[in-house]
Amino acid sequence: VDTMGTGIFHMEGTASADGKTITLKGQHAELGGGQMTHRAVWKITDNNTQTFDMYGAHHGGKEMKFPEIVYTRKS
Repeated sequence: VDTMGTGIFHMEGTASADGKTITLKGQHAELGGGQMTHRAVWKITDNNTQTFDMYGAHHGGKEMKFPEIVYTRKS
């Protein structure tokens, strides 16, 4: 469930051997028909920093990156 919309999409994925990169893939229905595909990559850089990148493609088009969020622990 995403706070930016009213739809629900399901994502599944895998983690790297060291557990520091998690990659998820999924899709959801678009208004007017068709599907939007998603790919999310969560990277744990160190004990204080994590990065979340989200990619998507409308109607089978070219994938593009739309948000990148960098989380930094407040000291």
